[in-house]
Amino acid sequence: MMKYLRYILVAAVLIAGGATAAYGSENLNGNITPEPQSASIRTAQGCIEITVTDQADHEVTVYGLTGQAVKHLAVPEGTTRIELKPGYYIVRVDGQSVRVVVK
Repeated sequence: MMKYLRYILVAAVLIAGGATAAYGSENLNGNITPEPQSASIRTAQGCIEITVTDQADHEVTVYGLTGQAVKHLAVPEGTTRIELKPGYYIVRVDGQSVRVVVK
């Protein structure tokens, strides 16, 4: 029963806009206006790579499909690799969320 409740919770967060595909804000026309990005996320074989272009540390939390936090760390300037098992994840960087698939 608890397992199904977790799936419902994750689905509700995704539907409500808790995870977005890209950084930015939606304007009145429905277009996404990109905000200045100081961190970019990409997937590689068995990991997520987060590249930070400014000198500040960024808080990163990786969530699994159950909604449970898998990793939480502060990412410094440069590229940081986070090793993960294959699957679907939600990566949250400084309040912005992105859905990713690790193969």
